[in-house]
Amino acid sequence: MTPKQKERAVAKAIRRMDEAAKCLRELQQICVEHGVDMSIEEKFADGLSERASYWENCTWWKRK
Repeated sequence: MTPKQKERAVAKAIRRMDEAAKCLRELQQICVEHGVDMSIEEKFADGLSERASYWENCTWWKRK
């Protein structure tokens, strides 16, 4: 993979992880309105946000 391809792949993954986390949080709000415990979705959304942040800030993949 070229450096440019890596950059595009990482940027795309970051966007998608952030979007997935946002969607899970929206679903969680719906469930809370209906009295359903969705704490597992909250943990999953937080995990996705954390991974997106990790990839946004890491640079080890840019070295080669």
